[in-house]
Amino acid sequence: MDNLLYATLGWLFGLVGAMLIEVNRTKRFVISLRKALRFELRETANRYVAVAFTIAMRIRAADQDFLNWFLRAQEQYDGPARDEQIIEAARMAAANPQQIDAASRARHLADPKQSPSLKKYPTPALDKSVEHIADFTRREQNLVLEIRTTITMYEATVDDIRETFRVGFDSGLSEEAKNVIESNLLVLYIQALSFSRKTADLCNRFVYQA
Repeated sequence: MDNLLYATLGWLFGLVGAMLIEVNRTKRFVISLRKALRFELRETANRYVAVAFTIAMRIRAADQDFLNWFLRAQEQYDGPARDEQIIEAARMAAANPQQIDAASRARHLADPKQSPSLKKYPTPALDKSVEHIADFTRREQNLVLEIRTTITMYEATVDDIRETFRVGFDSGLSEEAKNVIESNLLVLYIQALSFSRKTADLCNRFVYQA
């Protein structure tokens, strides 16, 4: 009887020990993933701030509200790409919105068909976090999923912009058709601007607001 009891207890202790080892391994993995995610989202936010500025200059949407937002984002960013010259330029821009609008208008008039080179940025830590979403806090879960959704919507809009811009180069199109394409592009740029700003804000909320 004693031997059976000891054998059973040994089996239980071994099972519990294995479970504790797995729990500790999972905790260490989540801690490492969260650290990688914070670094990635900080840099992702900075990239999407730059994307938003590029689009805003293209469609003359760099108004006072946008320039103030751009300045706050530049001042908040504390990653390896932080540039004091860019921050100072952002301060000057926020203080002189009329000059920025004039520069945007001049650039557009010089080449009205120029398209911003909008890119898609890989987010491996974010994608891995979605796979392990249950291991994060409820607040982190909501932010991770919202960031992933917003980036997906931005990327879909970029695809639409590229396709619309490609069609617009068809020399056989009538002026009316070209005007429609130009209007569609403007709508898409506005959407891309909204998604890029939202992505940056969500990423910064995850990184800087505990």
